[in-house]
Amino acid sequence: MTPAGLVALALTFTAAGPSPAESPPDPTRPKVVLRVSRTFVESLTRREFEQVEPVATTEKGAAVAGTARVAGGYSVAFHKSQTEAAFDLRVGGRVDTQLGVTRRPVGVHLHGHSPLAATRRVTFDGRVYAGGPVSVEACYESALGGIETLRRGPLAPVVRRIARPVVLRALPEADRAAGDKIRTQVRDAVTRETDQVVAVLNAVHEAREDVTELLRGRGLRVGEGRLALAATDDDLLAGVGFPAGTPPALPDAAGAATAPVEIWVYHQLTAEQERTLALVRPDVRRAWDERVKPHLVERLARHSPALARRLDEATHEVTTNALPGAAGWHRIRFFKELHGADTPTP
Repeated sequence: MTPAGLVALALTFTAAGPSPAESPPDPTRPKVVLRVSRTFVESLTRREFEQVEPVATTEKGAAVAGTARVAGGYSVAFHKSQTEAAFDLRVGGRVDTQLGVTRRPVGVHLHGHSPLAATRRVTFDGRVYAGGPVSVEACYESALGGIETLRRGPLAPVVRRIARPVVLRALPEADRAAGDKIRTQVRDAVTRETDQVVAVLNAVHEAREDVTELLRGRGLRVGEGRLALAATDDDLLAGVGFPAGTPPALPDAAGAATAPVEIWVYHQLTAEQERTLALVRPDVRRAWDERVKPHLVERLARHSPALARRLDEATHEVTTNALPGAAGWHRIRFFKELHGADTPTP
């Protein structure tokens, strides 16, 4: 049983018609909407990072040793649209190096730096999220800190004087090679890390698909065909049951997201059905704890053990017809405690 089982249990006693006291815009068309907040996507990244790596390599017969410090952070930008759900994962930062290059008869001290900017577009095609290629901008420049001879003696100043113009002429080519290496390493690292973000989003998205199928299995006329997609500055929306050519929409009373991930289901309940739901809520809670949540935890653990642990510890809530101004809408809020909080990197 999947996370959608919680919705299915809550709607088991739901009839096909609206309550006579309510006038929803389209009472004959049930709807299911998945809302993913930007803060949730951000929490799947390393918002800030800093690491120092040793350098030990050989370039054109010269031994290169030292350290490279990389610092920066991720940010997320949603692209506002009434037809698409897409966003950019962005990395901004800086690389600083302190290197010693030894090639007899001299040793050269260099320090360098490069700003970093990387971007990856993630799009949803109505079935899965997919990440595009990572673009990286990095322009590495180094400066000569000093030259020393490997042997002391009266000729040492002469050797240093001869070596200096040779080193300075070689720096531009060395900087270009270092820049190429930095861009490749950043591209590979960002691809690996953001692949995990995409995998988690697809695992979460399966919950909306499960809800839709369970509603259809109970005879509720949820729309077929391509998903309705949209994005705001703060939310990604994917829904079914909306007229062709219209974006998925939540009631005004939904306001801003109050949990990292929310599933909203629109279907009217009569007063009698509301009373019935009140009686079965303990069974719904038990089904969630014993059957539904363990399955979702297992699913997320394939991609992010840390997030799966947080999910296992967090609180999840089902609300039915409880929001003023949102008659007929039912909501599941997943891992409420994570809203606006830092989540360990997948």
